[in-house]
Amino acid sequence: MSHSSAPNMELCELVIDLVDGSISPERFERLDQILYHNVELQKYYVELITICGGLKQRGIDIRTALDSTCSLDPSDTVFWEIIEKDLAAREASRKDENSIVADEVRRSIYKRPTRKSVYSFLTKAAVFVLFFLVLVYMDSLLKQERSKPEVVATVAESINAKWGNMEIPYEEGNWLYADDKPLWLQEGLVKVKFEHGTEVILEAPCEFNFLSSSKMKLKQGRLCAKVTPKGHGFTVEAPGCSIVDLGTEFGVIASAEGLSEAHVLDGQVELWELKPYGRSQTPYHLQKGQMSTFTREGNIHIGSKPAQPMAFIRQMPQENMAYVPARVLDLADIVGGGNGFGAGIPDAGIDLLTGARRDTLDDIHLKTSQQFVHTSEFSFVDGVFIPGIGNHPTQIASTGLTFDQFPLTSGYFWGYISNGAWHKGDGVPYHRLVLDGRRLDSDSVSALTIHPNLGITFNLEQIRRTYPALMPVRFHARAGLSQTIAQFTKVDPVSEFWILADNEVRLRKLIRMSDGGFDIEVPLELSDGFISLAVTDGDGDISFNWAVFVNPKLDLDVRH
Repeated sequence: MSHSSAPNMELCELVIDLVDGSISPERFERLDQILYHNVELQKYYVELITICGGLKQRGIDIRTALDSTCSLDPSDTVFWEIIEKDLAAREASRKDENSIVADEVRRSIYKRPTRKSVYSFLTKAAVFVLFFLVLVYMDSLLKQERSKPEVVATVAESINAKWGNMEIPYEEGNWLYADDKPLWLQEGLVKVKFEHGTEVILEAPCEFNFLSSSKMKLKQGRLCAKVTPKGHGFTVEAPGCSIVDLGTEFGVIASAEGLSEAHVLDGQVELWELKPYGRSQTPYHLQKGQMSTFTREGNIHIGSKPAQPMAFIRQMPQENMAYVPARVLDLADIVGGGNGFGAGIPDAGIDLLTGARRDTLDDIHLKTSQQFVHTSEFSFVDGVFIPGIGNHPTQIASTGLTFDQFPLTSGYFWGYISNGAWHKGDGVPYHRLVLDGRRLDSDSVSALTIHPNLGITFNLEQIRRTYPALMPVRFHARAGLSQTIAQFTKVDPVSEFWILADNEVRLRKLIRMSDGGFDIEVPLELSDGFISLAVTDGDGDISFNWAVFVNPKLDLDVRH
């Protein structure tokens, strides 16, 4: 091969692989890199591909013809010797002792052509072979591309994201694909962005998957979607329903139990009920400020309650800043199964016997010898307990932490710790509690009902892990016994209210119904692992001790 510099053996090997069809995508990319900016090697490549193509067309083994020097040239004598030897071998194998005429014909056919005609033939053959190989290679690439899942979005931002069931977790800038397999965001906050500009903020714990560039599915967790005009019709499927954008910002909450909520924060949406045989024939419509709930059993409430904007992360915070709305956690909302931002289910709470969520009151008066029950399914709740049973300390945390200053109690208690101020009992109809002359309706005020003898412990360390840029600095509330007690008895009942940080008393106050409400403000230290709220009977009787904490909240401050 007439090349002024030393032959490029790597290029030679790559061309041979290309012509015989064995080149891999990686080696094809390497070939492109070698030739991209080198004009001399490009000329060398043209000569080499011409010879290799011609040899292949003639059925000659390329690797045998191109020796270790890789320097074969169409003008070299050795080139013609190889061709002549090959032709002679072909003739010998085809000779028939009884076919002299055929042998003469072959000799006349296989006359040595001129170098000019052979070179022209080889050039045309090489071009044809190369064109064919490129088509085959491109078809292979297209098949590989078609087999890949559809890219639907990218990870735009993330804060403290921890992904489950993934060898390589998603990072900012990674593509997200349409797939039936759900993704599991265990911790943190992630914003994904679609090609049409729609942005979705996902809050852990969250299980979801993308069905297409305009549709996703939320199995459990919560998200907030801001849909652009180009993304009109963007859809989120959740248990029992499908939410279709009509020019909107909306939030969706889905629980593992099959309950779904849709909150319209701006614009409007279509709501389709999903049934085993498909979606409903006609949709519901929600406007800004409305919400709806769907259950797996088919119970639907459309627009009966206002949307809760504070229940969602609507904008990604700056780096190292908090993403808790107003930097306040509502403990009543957490007891109702929420995340502390107002998404908890009204009147729902925690069963003292099992630690599971309860939505209805079945057994009113109960007694148990079980002191402490761990509650793993509630965000930031460590457990619930019965204070003052027997002559031994009361366990108040899952770590085995105990407290020995509770007075001896009967062990009886009423109902369950609930998200809301209400009561229902023997001869007493369901009603909302009243404190300081104010009716404590769930739509207008946050409240936590903890009647004697009940206690609950919140995990401060878990809050710090979830929001590493923040720290709980204060608990505040207003508490007391409901004034509605006076409607049903002439007795002035008394209860004792307790606030503990770990096992240290931060507040202890004996209150009668006639005393009215009182304010609670308890500072918290960075070393405090738990905060416990409890109410014990003040006179050995739990009757008519309808105790309530109004706006029970944790203030969070930025770490410095």
